[in-house]
Amino acid sequence: MSDTKKELLDNLVIVAFNIDKKAEMQESKTKDLQRMATLARDGKKDTVEFKQLEAIANSNPVVDFGDEVSRLRNIVKSLKEYGVKS
Repeated sequence: MSDTKKELLDNLVIVAFNIDKKAEMQESKTKDLQRMATLARDGKKDTVEFKQLEAIANSNPVVDFGDEVSRLRNIVKSLKEYGVKS
């Protein structure tokens, strides 16, 4: 084991903050998509607001949690080697 238990717990906190940041990004994108849907239902697809939201949605459509989940699983695996149980 290359990391100490404290280092692993510190890394766990960092991963948790990264996951929280990405969750906030995902919530923001969801709100934008909901606003776009409302505008579309109201027949306002030609508005500047709709086009701006559409450009944002198309620029980066996915919030990827893959790296954080992978790091989280590695940290948990290492913590289990120290005898930490769920």
